[in-house]
Amino acid sequence: MWTLQDSGGSGTQPWPEVALPAPSIVLFTPGGKLLLAGGSDGRLYQLDVSGAGAATPPSVHSVVLGDGGAAVGSPTLDTATGLVYVGSEAGTVYAVQIPLP
Repeated sequence: MWTLQDSGGSGTQPWPEVALPAPSIVLFTPGGKLLLAGGSDGRLYQLDVSGAGAATPPSVHSVVLGDGGAAVGSPTLDTATGLVYVGSEAGTVYAVQIPLP
């Protein structure tokens, strides 16, 4: 995963690329410090961008959902409960508390 930042039209990259296996569409949490994405390896990924910079990638945490054998889709956030809901190709929907450990 990588991102671009519009710095007066130059399109600079605010942090180094982070390798995730076939990431889903990314969910930005309120406040913009956490990014969440499902991966094809059965994991839900959390990128903490609060300490990221031009030479420092975001810190990455992840949890395996189920047996880890099914790709995880795009997460959605319930701000009232602090839960992320995400489905997998196995047909299961998971509720995961954020931030991830």
